[in-house]
Amino acid sequence: RATQFSEWTKNNWLNNGNLHNNIVVFDIREYLVEKDSNSAYFNFLKEEYVSVVTNSHPNDRANNDIGPIFGEFLINETQKFFDSPPQGNPECGDNECNGDENCLTCSEDCGLCLDSQIINLNEGWNVVSMTIDSGITSNQLEGVVMDYDGGIWNSDFPNVNGDEFLLEPLKGYFVYSNIETSLEFDGVELSSDYNYPLVAGWNLISVNQAGLFLDIYSHSITQENIYSINPNNPTLIESFDPSNNLVQENFYWINEGSRSKSSVVSFFDWIANFFKSLFS
Repeated sequence: RATQFSEWTKNNWLNNGNLHNNIVVFDIREYLVEKDSNSAYFNFLKEEYVSVVTNSHPNDRANNDIGPIFGEFLINETQKFFDSPPQGNPECGDNECNGDENCLTCSEDCGLCLDSQIINLNEGWNVVSMTIDSGITSNQLEGVVMDYDGGIWNSDFPNVNGDEFLLEPLKGYFVYSNIETSLEFDGVELSSDYNYPLVAGWNLISVNQAGLFLDIYSHSITQENIYSINPNNPTLIESFDPSNNLVQENFYWINEGSRSKSSVVSFFDWIANFFKSLFS
C-alpha cells in the first residue's frame, strides 16, 4: 500500500487539470526501498539502510547516501522553476553523464563517487575504521570484531552465524586476527564534510581528514573527554589536548557528555585489561 501511495503521489496527485508549477515530488522511497522481489527486504528498507530490527527509521548511511541527492534535486528543481540551468552543467538531469559533469557535480547523471579501501590487519589486536561507505559487515573482516555501541560491546566471532553487524563509516572497531593480512573493499567515497554522529557516552571514531572534528567538538569536549589510540597498539590509550588537530587515520575515544576524571580512568583501565586478557 505504501508503494501504491508513492506511485499515486508521483503520477496522479497533481493531474487534476490545474497547473502546479511550484510543486515537485521527491521520491525518497525510490532510493530507500528494496525492489528485488526475491529479497527478504522487498518493499521494506534496503538491508544496508536498516538501523535496528525494531526501528523502521533509516540509518545514518541512508541519510548520507540520499542527502546529497536530495540537495541536488532542490537546486536543480529551483533552477528549472526560474529557468536558470545549473551553471557549468546545463545538461544535469538528462540521464547522460557528459561535458564537465562527474560524480561530484552531477551524481544524478553520473552516479555516486566510487572508491576503494585497503585494511591491513596485523596478527593480534587491531583497531580499524571504514573510510568509505561500503555496506561491509563485520564477518568480512575475517576475525573477531568488537563494536562498542551505546555502552554495550557487540562481538562477531568467526564461523558463528547471526552475530555480524554493519560497519559504519568512521566508527572504530577492534579486530583480532590470527594472521597478518590485507583486505580490499569497494564502496562510495565519503564527502569531505562527512561527520560520524556521536551518541551519548563514549564513541570510538576515526577521521578521514585532518582536523575534521575540531571545529565541531573543541568547545563541547574537555581534555578529560577525549583520548587517542595508537593504531599499532590498540590497548594503549593516551590523553589528548583538544586544542590540537585530530590526526588523519588516527583513532579517538570521545565522550559526548560530562564524566568525572576518575570514572574516565577506570573506564579505560577496564578496556586495556579486557583486551590484554583476551586470547592471552
